[in-house]
Amino acid sequence: MANKQYISIIRLFEHCGIPYQEDINLPRIKKQLTAEFGIASSGIIEIEKHSYNKNDVFEELERPDFGGRLGYHQRIWKSVNILSFLEDNIFYEYKIKQEMVQFQNDTAFDHFFSPYFSVSFNYLARNYLNENRLDDLSELLLFEEFLLGQDREEAFRPVRIFLDDNIRLLKNTNKDNYKLVKPKIQHWLAANWSNFLNHLPHEFYNSRNELTSNLVNLTVAIQKSNKTDCRTVSTELTCLSHLSPELMDIIYNNHKVYTNTATRTRSGNNNWGWIIWVAIILMRILAGC
Repeated sequence: MANKQYISIIRLFEHCGIPYQEDINLPRIKKQLTAEFGIASSGIIEIEKHSYNKNDVFEELERPDFGGRLGYHQRIWKSVNILSFLEDNIFYEYKIKQEMVQFQNDTAFDHFFSPYFSVSFNYLARNYLNENRLDDLSELLLFEEFLLGQDREEAFRPVRIFLDDNIRLLKNTNKDNYKLVKPKIQHWLAANWSNFLNHLPHEFYNSRNELTSNLVNLTVAIQKSNKTDCRTVSTELTCLSHLSPELMDIIYNNHKVYTNTATRTRSGNNNWGWIIWVAIILMRILAGC
């Protein structure tokens, strides 16, 4: 069953005047809420633009571990930025990081939080990717450790689709069709995308390497016809981490070529051209071609 967007049960309790701070009387709570939903229009209780339906509320109340979960509901209710993230998909990296400190090393909280977190993570990742906000997505990825098990697959789905599509697109980009393809890869021709690749979790190791290899090949293809784009992409490539030494050597050697064009002699040009062609061969070997 798909995970659901979080909506605080504490808001509902306060709206209905249900005490929740100390020992709770669950049968009495169910009886009162049954009456509240019975008189609500369409069986839905609307509170501050948040909608509660009986099935979802009672599904939570009837969990055998609800007593323990209630404590987390209460703490999230008091954590304004975490609550806004889960309910309204509003993300402030620094503020959420501060509030999450209270849950460090709490395995039970991780299992409580992960299903809800995956829903908002998926939503924000899709929005950031649609708007080419890779720098914002890189900050969201800093919290990927709170995604557990199967929740990770759903949370990362937009990222996986994005990477697969871009690998395919870059693989088929060359100097002849570059002008036609350029609008579709504009996000790689801007600054501040290196952190996005650096913060990708371990599941994306192979995709990350393949994408990086294709970006290197792109710089080689456009180094003469589109020098500015080439240098921009190359500069971001030099900011990548956790790559193989061979790939990093290729990136740095190529970057020296792209950023020192004014000082090359004719002899130097020939030498640098030879180096780049060797780099292309190495890239193909690394890519398994």
